[in-house]
Amino acid sequence: MQNTGFQLSVTVMDGDGKVSTPTYKLRDTVYADANTAALAIVAALTAVTNGEITGWSLTEVHAEDTVTLTAGIEIQKRAIITTKVAGSFPTKYANIIIPAPNQNIFIAATGPNAKVVDPNDLDVQAYVGLFTATGHAYISDGEAAADPLVAGNFVGHKGHLGSKSN
Repeated sequence: MQNTGFQLSVTVMDGDGKVSTPTYKLRDTVYADANTAALAIVAALTAVTNGEITGWSLTEVHAEDTVTLTAGIEIQKRAIITTKVAGSFPTKYANIIIPAPNQNIFIAATGPNAKVVDPNDLDVQAYVGLFTATGHAYISDGEAAADPLVAGNFVGHKGHLGSKSN
């Protein structure tokens, strides 16, 4: 992956609470310059919109410079993992989606268990672990997933999302 620059996303809210998120691809490739540009864009947008700017984010964009597509891999196939939310047992759950999941994360290659995520799979446990209190990301409303190493804290199955052609 190579750095291809930065992108700014600004959240603008109207009087009804509806949100628009204009995104700007920035010319800058150095964070300090991109941050300066972001501040200038937010100030200029503030001057021309009646909406309320409720937040913005500056993102470093990376792109794979050598893409190899594999026949038969479909992005609309997904693993849907339902995990307990830490600290709210047993009443609250959240979903974590894995697009185009590897068949190795399911209990079996064929039959009914080919659609059931293996809760003992180390890769799945590591992925769900990214969303725990000690992980790198939030689930749901800024909450944490329950410990995936504890039996029964998550289940998963294979799902399918409708797709559109390009």
